[in-house]
Amino acid sequence: MHTKLTIPERLKDLRVSEKRMSLQELSDATGIPSSTLGHYEKDENIDMSLGNLITLADFYI
Repeated sequence: MHTKLTIPERLKDLRVSEKRMSLQELSDATGIPSSTLGHYEKDENIDMSLGNLITLADFYI
């Protein structure tokens, strides 16, 4: 049985477990500021822009 992850948990899991990247490396690869990426992973009620959502989806596909 798989454990369901929240979106912030999944974002961190993709970055750390699957890509083995730091926030800064992901920022460099996507152009999204590392502070913004950190907020997304911590679920700090930051609305993700459609552009950032598409950028991350394209990166992880």
